Amino acid sequence: MSDGSDDRDVDRRFTFDPDEQPSTVVTEAVAEVRDREQDELPPLYDAIDGDRLDDIVRSDDPLPAGEPVRVRFRYAGCEITVTSHGAITVSEVESDDGR
Repeated sequence: MSDGSDDRDVDRRFTFDPDEQPSTVVTEAVAEVRDREQDELPPLYDAIDGDRLDDIVRSDDPLPAGEPVRVRFRYAGCEITVTSHGAITVSEVESDDGR
């Protein structure tokens, strides 16, 4: 995982390598953005099925016009976008339950 930004007031961008599970990198990235340990975050499964996320993002099935697969969801007070090109964007958002 690599972080492309140091500014907490903007979208934070991370990348993952083909040998990394996107779901694992999501939790690492959110922990970094939220300045928490991973074990202090709610289970990822509360927001999305991590195995399915990995399967969808790593799928070899092409989309029309060569567009990357994009999966967007909210988790632990953040909006997450994961693409099949190995990019993760994390934005902090307000939530009703404080997660």
